[in-house]
Amino acid sequence: DITLTTPPAVNLGADAAICSGSSTTLDAGDPGSGTTYSWLPGGQTTRTISVNTAGTYTVTVTRNGCSASDSKDITLTTPPAVNLGADAAICSGSSTTLDAGDPGSGTTYSWSTGATTRTISVNTAGTYTVTVTRNGCSASDSKDITLTTPPAVNLGADAAICSGSSTTLDAGDPGSGTTYSWSTGATTRTISVNTAGTYTVTVTRNGCSASDSKDITLTTPPAVNLGADAA
Repeated sequence: DITLTTPPAVNLGADAAICSGSSTTLDAGDPGSGTTYSWLPGGQTTRTISVNTAGTYTVTVTRNGCSASDSKDITLTTPPAVNLGADAAICSGSSTTLDAGDPGSGTTYSWSTGATTRTISVNTAGTYTVTVTRNGCSASDSKDITLTTPPAVNLGADAAICSGSSTTLDAGDPGSGTTYSWSTGATTRTISVNTAGTYTVTVTRNGCSASDSKDITLTTPPAVNLGADAA
């Protein structure tokens, strides 16, 4: 008597890309009684194998003298490049843009805020994390954002000075890392002025700026004449 047996069902699924440094499991299926497996390359004889290198993997499944085969190509992909840059401080009331980069085809983004865009605008303090995925390969980075208070800048009330004299304008706020930019081009905390005009200073500290202006006018010295000497 001749009997017919059905060939095993073997389907390793579609070709796949895995992230360099990771692995994936290939499953030959068909776990029927008496089934045997033969993998190439490697010669494994188990139903499943774990692979972490690129190549074409073929399995031959045999049951009751009947065999079937399938192959699957595995490619390796490089993790996306993700760099949000150094931690940063922004001025209270302003915002900054975080850019996850790596705009390759098929790239997806997942931010700790729930956003799925390449860039996000943030205006609150906190740690922001993004995971970038491309071709099944993911990489993450985080950035701390802190808020700074604008510097206190007050040049005082407008003032008049006597022609030929001078006055000192003081931008104040001498905190560490503070910089000064005057409308005269000076970069010191104080300047001495002896001409009429509007003087403006911008004070910057930890990425946060504030400005103030002061008008200086000149006055003519009074004319004093007591007249000729008298007897």
